Amino acid sequence: MKKKRSAWVRHLALTLFCLGPIALSPVASAQTMTTGDVTGLVTDATGAGVPSAVVTIKNVDTNEARTANSDGTGRYRFSLLKPG
Repeated sequence: MKKKRSAWVRHLALTLFCLGPIALSPVASAQTMTTGDVTGLVTDATGAGVPSAVVTIKNVDTNEARTANSDGTGRYRFSLLKPG
């Protein structure tokens, strides 16, 4: 019984050793991405959130512009923006 258990443990350890780098590779590549997010809140003069506001962000180097609508509380988010 002891030999069967130790063989199983060795097999599991070898499997984890071989598959570990494959499982962790997306994490490592995500750390090298060069993108960012911008989040914000659109408010009116009283400080209340403005739902469905149209928000535009523009890269002044490339003139690329993206548009988003604020949610029901006035929050917006731009994801995967290139630096610049």
